[in-house]
Amino acid sequence: MVKTFINWLLAIILTAIIFAGIGGLVLWQTKGVSLYSVQTNSMAPSLKKGALVIDTKARADSINNGDVISYFSSNGNHFVVTHRVVRVERNFGVIITKGDNLSQVDPPVLLSSVIGKTATAIPKAGYAYNIIRTPLGLVGLVYIPAILILTFEIRRLIRHFGRRTYRLAHRI
Repeated sequence: MVKTFINWLLAIILTAIIFAGIGGLVLWQTKGVSLYSVQTNSMAPSLKKGALVIDTKARADSINNGDVISYFSSNGNHFVVTHRVVRVERNFGVIITKGDNLSQVDPPVLLSSVIGKTATAIPKAGYAYNIIRTPLGLVGLVYIPAILILTFEIRRLIRHFGRRTYRLAHRI
Protein backbone atom coordinates (compact mmCIF):
# COMPACT_ATOMS: atom_id res chain seq x y z
CA MET A 1 0.00 0.00 0.00
CA VAL A 2 2.74 2.46 0.99
CA LYS A 3 4.90 1.35 -1.93
CA THR A 4 2.02 1.93 -4.35
CA PHE A 5 1.43 5.40 -2.92
CA ILE A 6 5.12 6.31 -3.24
CA ASN A 7 5.20 5.07 -6.86
CA TRP A 8 2.04 7.04 -7.62
CA LEU A 9 3.42 10.19 -5.96
CA LEU A 10 6.74 9.85 -7.77
CA ALA A 11 4.96 9.46 -11.10
CA ILE A 12 2.87 12.59 -10.48
CA ILE A 13 5.90 14.66 -9.48
CA LEU A 14 7.88 13.59 -12.53
CA THR A 15 4.91 14.17 -14.81
CA ALA A 16 4.60 17.71 -13.40
CA ILE A 17 8.31 18.32 -13.99
CA ILE A 18 8.04 17.05 -17.56
CA PHE A 19 5.00 19.24 -18.30
CA ALA A 20 6.71 22.26 -16.72
CA GLY A 21 9.74 21.63 -18.90
CA ILE A 22 7.64 21.31 -22.03
CA GLY A 23 5.70 24.45 -21.09
CA GLY A 24 8.97 26.31 -20.56
CA LEU A 25 10.24 25.21 -23.96
CA VAL A 26 7.01 26.32 -25.62
CA LEU A 27 7.18 29.75 -23.95
CA TRP A 28 10.86 30.03 -24.80
CA GLN A 29 10.18 29.33 -28.48
CA THR A 30 6.94 31.30 -28.90
CA LYS A 31 7.21 34.24 -26.51
CA GLY A 32 10.97 34.71 -26.33
CA VAL A 33 11.10 33.87 -22.64
CA SER A 34 14.56 33.67 -21.06
CA LEU A 35 15.54 32.44 -17.60
CA TYR A 36 18.43 33.80 -15.55
CA SER A 37 19.67 33.15 -12.06
CA VAL A 38 20.59 36.20 -9.97
CA GLN A 39 24.23 35.79 -8.90
CA THR A 40 24.72 38.87 -6.70
CA ASN A 41 22.71 41.17 -4.43
CA SER A 42 23.17 44.19 -6.72
CA MET A 43 19.38 44.38 -7.18
CA ALA A 44 18.43 43.68 -3.54
CA PRO A 45 15.86 43.97 -2.07
CA SER A 46 13.76 43.62 -5.24
CA LEU A 47 15.87 40.76 -6.68
CA LYS A 48 17.97 38.88 -4.16
CA LYS A 49 20.80 36.49 -4.92
CA GLY A 50 19.40 33.09 -5.93
CA ALA A 51 16.20 34.42 -7.51
CA LEU A 52 15.12 33.08 -10.91
CA VAL A 53 14.43 35.96 -13.31
CA ILE A 54 11.97 35.36 -16.13
CA ASP A 55 12.42 37.80 -19.00
CA THR A 56 10.37 38.37 -22.14
CA LYS A 57 11.63 39.92 -25.35
CA ALA A 58 11.23 43.67 -25.46
CA ARG A 59 11.32 46.14 -28.31
CA ALA A 60 13.66 49.08 -27.82
CA ASP A 61 10.78 51.57 -27.89
CA SER A 62 8.98 49.73 -25.06
CA ILE A 63 11.82 50.18 -22.54
CA ASN A 64 11.19 52.97 -20.04
CA ASN A 65 12.69 54.38 -16.86
CA GLY A 66 12.07 52.04 -13.94
CA ASP A 67 11.91 48.84 -16.03
CA VAL A 68 14.15 45.99 -14.96
CA ILE A 69 15.98 44.65 -18.00
CA SER A 70 18.57 41.99 -18.77
CA TYR A 71 21.40 42.72 -21.16
CA PHE A 72 24.75 41.38 -22.28
CA SER A 73 27.61 43.01 -20.41
CA SER A 74 29.76 45.24 -22.60
CA ASN A 75 33.07 44.33 -20.92
CA GLY A 76 33.71 41.43 -23.30
CA ASN A 77 32.90 38.44 -21.08
CA HIS A 78 29.29 38.21 -22.36
CA PHE A 79 27.63 37.56 -19.03
CA VAL A 80 24.06 38.72 -18.48
CA VAL A 81 23.31 41.66 -16.18
CA THR A 82 19.83 42.37 -14.81
CA HIS A 83 19.49 45.97 -13.58
CA ARG A 84 16.92 48.77 -13.45
CA VAL A 85 16.73 51.42 -16.20
CA VAL A 86 17.42 54.89 -14.81
CA ARG A 87 17.61 56.76 -18.12
CA VAL A 88 16.81 56.01 -21.75
CA GLU A 89 18.74 57.99 -24.38
CA ARG A 90 17.09 56.87 -27.61
CA ASN A 91 18.93 59.55 -29.66
CA PHE A 92 22.24 57.85 -28.83
CA GLY A 93 20.83 54.31 -28.84
CA VAL A 94 21.80 53.64 -25.23
CA ILE A 95 20.24 52.95 -21.86
CA ILE A 96 21.68 53.82 -18.47
CA THR A 97 21.05 51.19 -15.79
CA LYS A 98 21.84 50.75 -12.11
CA GLY A 99 21.51 47.99 -9.58
CA ASP A 100 19.05 48.97 -6.82
CA ASN A 101 21.66 48.14 -4.19
CA LEU A 102 24.54 49.98 -5.93
CA SER A 103 25.56 53.59 -5.53
CA GLN A 104 26.77 54.27 -9.09
CA VAL A 105 25.18 53.79 -12.49
CA ASP A 106 26.48 51.21 -14.96
CA PRO A 107 28.27 52.14 -18.17
CA PRO A 108 25.86 52.93 -21.03
CA VAL A 109 24.21 49.86 -22.57
CA LEU A 110 23.51 49.67 -26.29
CA LEU A 111 19.86 49.05 -27.08
CA SER A 112 20.99 46.15 -29.25
CA SER A 113 22.50 44.46 -26.15
CA VAL A 114 19.14 44.30 -24.37
CA ILE A 115 17.81 40.74 -24.10
CA GLY A 116 14.47 41.49 -22.51
CA LYS A 117 12.37 42.94 -19.71
CA THR A 118 11.92 41.13 -16.45
CA ALA A 119 8.36 39.83 -16.30
CA THR A 120 8.67 38.18 -12.89
CA ALA A 121 11.13 36.60 -10.50
CA ILE A 122 10.87 33.54 -8.29
CA PRO A 123 12.87 33.81 -5.04
CA LYS A 124 15.48 31.08 -4.47
CA ALA A 125 14.47 29.15 -7.62
CA GLY A 126 17.68 30.30 -9.27
CA TYR A 127 19.65 27.91 -7.06
CA ALA A 128 17.76 24.94 -8.53
CA TYR A 129 18.17 26.40 -12.02
CA ASN A 130 21.94 26.61 -11.49
CA ILE A 131 22.07 22.97 -10.43
CA ILE A 132 19.97 21.75 -13.37
CA ARG A 133 22.26 23.57 -15.81
CA THR A 134 25.26 21.47 -14.73
CA PRO A 135 25.80 18.03 -16.27
CA LEU A 136 25.71 16.36 -12.84
CA GLY A 137 22.50 18.20 -11.89
CA LEU A 138 20.84 17.21 -15.15
CA VAL A 139 21.75 13.56 -14.59
CA GLY A 140 20.63 13.63 -10.93
CA LEU A 141 17.41 15.58 -11.36
CA VAL A 142 16.22 14.45 -14.78
CA TYR A 143 17.86 11.31 -16.13
CA ILE A 144 18.03 9.17 -12.98
CA PRO A 145 14.40 9.86 -11.93
CA ALA A 146 13.24 9.17 -15.51
CA ILE A 147 15.12 5.86 -15.57
CA LEU A 148 13.67 4.91 -12.16
CA ILE A 149 10.12 5.64 -13.28
CA LEU A 150 10.65 3.75 -16.51
CA THR A 151 12.05 0.77 -14.56
CA PHE A 152 9.14 0.75 -12.10
CA GLU A 153 6.60 0.98 -14.91
CA ILE A 154 8.20 -1.83 -16.92
CA ARG A 155 8.27 -4.06 -13.81
CA ARG A 156 4.63 -3.25 -13.13
CA LEU A 157 3.64 -4.06 -16.71
CA ILE A 158 5.57 -7.35 -16.63
CA ARG A 159 3.85 -8.31 -13.35
CA HIS A 160 0.44 -7.31 -14.69
CA PHE A 161 0.68 -9.11 -18.01
CA GLY A 162 2.57 -12.05 -16.49
CA ARG A 163 -0.32 -12.75 -14.10
CA ARG A 164 -2.89 -12.40 -16.86
CA THR A 165 -1.00 -14.81 -19.11
CA TYR A 166 -0.67 -17.27 -16.22
CA ARG A 167 -4.43 -17.13 -15.52
CA LEU A 168 -5.32 -17.58 -19.19
CA ALA A 169 -2.95 -20.56 -19.55
CA HIS A 170 -4.53 -22.38 -16.58
CA ARG A 171 -8.11 -21.92 -17.86
CA ILE A 172 -7.39 -23.94 -20.99
